[in-house]
Amino acid sequence: MKRVSAVIACALALVMVLSGCGIVGRFVSGVRRGLQSSGPSTPADATRTPRPTRTPRPTLEPLDTLPPLPSSEPLPEETPAPDATAATGLSGNREDLTSEELVEFFKQVAFGGDSANRVLKWVDPIVVAVTGSYNSADTERLTGIFDMFNNYQGFPGAVFLEAAGADANANISVNFVTEAELKAAESVWNGNNSCYVTYSYDNYELYRSNIYLVSDWEPKQAARDYLLTWAVFFSMGLFYDTPMYYDSLYNPEYYNTQLGDSYSYPVVADLYLMYIMYSTGVKAGMTMDEAVAALGN
Repeated sequence: MKRVSAVIACALALVMVLSGCGIVGRFVSGVRRGLQSSGPSTPADATRTPRPTRTPRPTLEPLDTLPPLPSSEPLPEETPAPDATAATGLSGNREDLTSEELVEFFKQVAFGGDSANRVLKWVDPIVVAVTGSYNSADTERLTGIFDMFNNYQGFPGAVFLEAAGADANANISVNFVTEAELKAAESVWNGNNSCYVTYSYDNYELYRSNIYLVSDWEPKQAARDYLLTWAVFFSMGLFYDTPMYYDSLYNPEYYNTQLGDSYSYPVVADLYLMYIMYSTGVKAGMTMDEAVAALGN
């Protein structure tokens, strides 16, 4: 597994790729890969618990812009297709990604390609806490992801509190659990999958997410790294799968067909999703067409 520095370096590489794509200045779900998540629901379904008092803004200093790419950190190498049948889409790690491709990717992952769906995103600062049988590599993975997100100009900011548990008043909880513990916490979990995510929102603004990983089902760190990365991206409002990029977090067959003995970082196209979703022009509650129009502006 690459160290967190490689994860962050991949995020920094966005600057270079954005320039190459001509986007700077405009916007910068069983066997299925071993996991199951709660899918998008109607606002009435999602507000079954009261919205808590808004969390005070964490003490941090988000950067105004992404920092420059260090000359010693090249773009990640393009991930090769493992074989012709397992990989039927494009690579999301190419240097020649186009704005048209990325907008289509955003439409598929954020909206499921359905123009009736709306943007769900965080607008208030996030406090992340971890409980259960996690290890140091798990926390390294999680801190690296949220540190990366904090470099995105429109992201509301996140503070990661290791082992804080219930005392953290967290709005994102990452829970490393046993099968029995997950069944007790989430009665609708079907028992077939090792990673499960729930979320709640009000007025299209996300305010709570629970991430569960059945630790003893996933002893390999590569699988834990992949599932945690997917779960965090999902909890940011990016809910739908697509085979558009074979090496993407969002390829529904990635876990079963491509995940090997290590997992380093999301591909550049996955990072674009967050960059686009949390660009300042994309507002909670926007339709797909409205969000795409905002990107054009």
